[in-house]
Amino acid sequence: HVRDLAALPKAHLHLHFTGSMRHRTLVELAAMDPAASIPRMTGTESEREAAYRFLANERVAFDAVLQPHVERTSDRAEAAKAILAVHDTTKFKLEGSRGTELGYLNTGARGFFLHASVAVENTEQRGCLGVLHATTLFRESLRKTKETSLSGAACAALEDRESERWWTHIDAVEKRLAGRCEVIHVADCEADSYTLLAKMIQAKYRFVTRMARDRRARPDSEVAWSLVSRVASAAEHVAEREVPLSARTNSRPPRTQQRFPSRDARLAKLRFAAM
Repeated sequence: HVRDLAALPKAHLHLHFTGSMRHRTLVELAAMDPAASIPRMTGTESEREAAYRFLANERVAFDAVLQPHVERTSDRAEAAKAILAVHDTTKFKLEGSRGTELGYLNTGARGFFLHASVAVENTEQRGCLGVLHATTLFRESLRKTKETSLSGAACAALEDRESERWWTHIDAVEKRLAGRCEVIHVADCEADSYTLLAKMIQAKYRFVTRMARDRRARPDSEVAWSLVSRVASAAEHVAEREVPLSARTNSRPPRTQQRFPSRDARLAKLRFAAM
């Protein structure tokens, strides 16, 4: 946020390099047209080269540039008193890039992933308050089929697993906002991990996670074990709402296409139950 930079104390603008004004200029240009490429954003050849030198400077650290924004987001979260911390991963596809500093996406294209935790007001307006935590994921080589077919035990034995990012972010947000506001974590089906669920329950964190698999469950200890889908189907509906769904094309990797097939745009009626 440009206004965030203007309001920061001068000490926060010391980012371990001498290009703080260039940093501010780039942020202002990006805010005017976030989708623009750097040549289009900067306009002149000299400004473009200055931007490239800034981004190539090894002393320009991702966390240092993000930190002032995170601090202001935390202040806004405290003022809101109750927030949703929405966690998800997005991919950045850099077409035509061949540099060794770039990684690979699932499709084999060059690029990288960004896992972000965004603060949202826990109100009907759902106003976005900003980013609370963010990390980049870089895959040095294209994943092979055999490498993605590991057993659960073999996968759990691996060090530096990408799945650890969910707990790392959730725990970091909790510690940053401890005592400042109420937090409910919201995560997609990739966070449907028994280990992650156990950690959040043990830490007494509040969360809503989308299911990826139909787990064994029972409403109480006096009832025989069943499946979540069967238990939930017996729950009383407490709310309904209509939500417009956008069309979805089939331009996805085969495995993703199986989970998320193409569809036409339509108005969906959602029913909510809880127990």
